[in-house]
Amino acid sequence: MLVLLLMSIVFAAAGIGMIYSGDHKGWFVFIFFGLGIVVFTINLFSNSSYLRITNQGLEIRSLYKSSFIKWDEVEQFGTGRIGLRKIVTLHLNPNHTKFKTGALPDTYGKSAEELAELLNGRKEKYDKHT
Repeated sequence: MLVLLLMSIVFAAAGIGMIYSGDHKGWFVFIFFGLGIVVFTINLFSNSSYLRITNQGLEIRSLYKSSFIKWDEVEQFGTGRIGLRKIVTLHLNPNHTKFKTGALPDTYGKSAEELAELLNGRKEKYDKHT
């Protein structure tokens, strides 16, 4: 998040430079990356974003909004890409009605592969206990 915050600050400053040079597109750049500054700053605060692994499933919190997915709703965890960013994907079972597939919003300091492997191991462990 810190890298994204710093990038947003640099691009917002570039937008201000564009505005001062008379380029009206600078307003779009400034507003877009200015919003990024707000979002990434909020994400740096404690408890605004986390992944909590429990015996029952995963609690995913992003921008102070939480959702919970039970282990039996997930068939497996994998990896994928959104642009250049590698993410952890959730392959949900067909009985899950909220959505068919999903992805975690962050890798929480791990590589996507490490986190997917960890979650698959935890899922297997907790599935055996239910």
